Amino acid sequence: MSDAQSKLTELIEDIENFGHKFMFLMNAASADAPLSERARIGFLEYGVESVKQFNAIEEKLKSYRENCIPN
Repeated sequence: MSDAQSKLTELIEDIENFGHKFMFLMNAASADAPLSERARIGFLEYGVESVKQFNAIEEKLKSYRENCIPN
């Protein structure tokens, strides 16, 4: 497998993983059950980590575009 192909595969896996996290966050945010203070803190921390993961995916995508796509 070429370097570009392996980077693309990794990027696709990262996006799929983020999609699962995002759907969980949306389902949890729209649930009718009230959250305890501890659960709210955990939910916020999970959300922050998800945003960081999204930013990392964005950087990988920019790098892929700059380094792996022919002009």
